[in-house]
Amino acid sequence: MEINLAQESIQPVRQGAVSERGEIFGKLQNDFERGAFPWIGNYKDFALGYITISSTLHAFVDSPARPIGSFVIGSSSSGKSQFLETLCNLFPDEMIINLTTASPRSFIYQCKNDPYFLNGKVVFVEELSGLKDEEVQYLLRTLITKGKSRHTTVAGGEVQAIDIVGGISLQSTGLKQDILREDTMNRMVLFKSDDSNAMTEKVVENIKNRYMASMTSVSVSSPSQYQSFFRSLKPYKVAIHYADRIQFKITNTENRRLTKIFMDLLATVALINQKERMIIDDTVISDTQDFAILFDLVTEKISDQINLKLNRCEKAVYDTILGLKYDDFFDLKDISSAKPGFVEGRFKGYGLTSIKMATSTLSEMGLLEAAKVGKKLHFKMKKNSSENYWGVIGLRD
Repeated sequence: MEINLAQESIQPVRQGAVSERGEIFGKLQNDFERGAFPWIGNYKDFALGYITISSTLHAFVDSPARPIGSFVIGSSSSGKSQFLETLCNLFPDEMIINLTTASPRSFIYQCKNDPYFLNGKVVFVEELSGLKDEEVQYLLRTLITKGKSRHTTVAGGEVQAIDIVGGISLQSTGLKQDILREDTMNRMVLFKSDDSNAMTEKVVENIKNRYMASMTSVSVSSPSQYQSFFRSLKPYKVAIHYADRIQFKITNTENRRLTKIFMDLLATVALINQKERMIIDDTVISDTQDFAILFDLVTEKISDQINLKLNRCEKAVYDTILGLKYDDFFDLKDISSAKPGFVEGRFKGYGLTSIKMATSTLSEMGLLEAAKVGKKLHFKMKKNSSENYWGVIGLRD
């Protein structure tokens, strides 16, 4: 899955939308926008990179979701490594393995006494082409694609096998994408760094500001707060009850890769927001707000392949509600009297039962607020619901 880090290719996040959907995403955005992190770029890239590293939580449970990695493509001095270094700094030190500063083989032999040593770890390789050890390369590929491997070696004239169980998130950079094998790319989000003159100017200004740090009012965000937050998260399975509503354009086999990565990232957002979600039988129940957060972070290249759909009746009812101009609660009769269901000038005839089912679904999706007024169930548009789901709601084919 490819993300473009170019500033001009991504529209700004709608003000207020993220902070209402998740506390940590609100903090991340606020800290980013006030310049509390050393990396210069845009919030959407930063937040998506944060999600890929958080996906290591999937390694600790038996779940369809698995860890996702990041690969940043770009020329030298374009901020590739700083992007990943800044993100890794927000996570506990014990989960980061930096192969740039450690012997590539050392982390293999850490597994001799503990086969699960690598499980849930982030393996950071500053420049993937610089990793020359073929055995380590093969091990990383196997762990990325299968989550387990066996390393064989000879000691004292005898063959010894080291079993390794490790769902890892590989975070790395490179000048070109073609150094990635197809099987490795299937588990990574691809970013492109911005080496434009405009971005270079911003980086230069940031460098100068760092030398004036004592004179500025912007304080660097403490990574310990983010590290403590991540330590407080628990690994759970994730149930996405609205998964059948997420539509992918089936145009080529590339969407097989896209589908799996997107769903794994979506499950990760739910885990990040677990303190605001229902947990039933050790399973986090994802809310459609998780979908809205992730959908808002991906570029047009991905978002035009994905949509959260309503069926015809739900779409007609939703469009009717948008036209009611109610600031307060309304009931089913108010919707029915507006005759939802006109398609190309013909009334399709949605009755009260169909409207009731549609409004129930719209409530579950977070578009409507339901409450009892007297003895009857009434509805109200949720604040910013139409804005938050702009570009998401559409007509199911």
